[in-house]
Amino acid sequence: MFSPLTPILRLCKIYTIMTRAQILLPDALYNRSKRYAEFKEISMSEVFRHAVELFLGIHKECQIEDSAKEWQIPICRPTGLIRDPFADENWREKLYSREDD
Repeated sequence: MFSPLTPILRLCKIYTIMTRAQILLPDALYNRSKRYAEFKEISMSEVFRHAVELFLGIHKECQIEDSAKEWQIPICRPTGLIRDPFADENWREKLYSREDD
């Protein structure tokens, strides 16, 4: 089924997991970046993502093979639970109900 959000959701698959970063910029560089973002009608984050991708494309000696660092599902550690607490479909009601009622 087609939704108006379908094209947007397809684009979002490019960056499924992101890390928040804080950077310090000289005022002049920040102002130029801000003007560029406003001109292109994109976010500052998008400006910096493009800039880093361009930088890393030029400096290929720093590249790490992405396939070697492919994400895998982490192995679950034992929780000590005897049964699945979410197996009962009424788990929310039981969580907030009082035992003495």
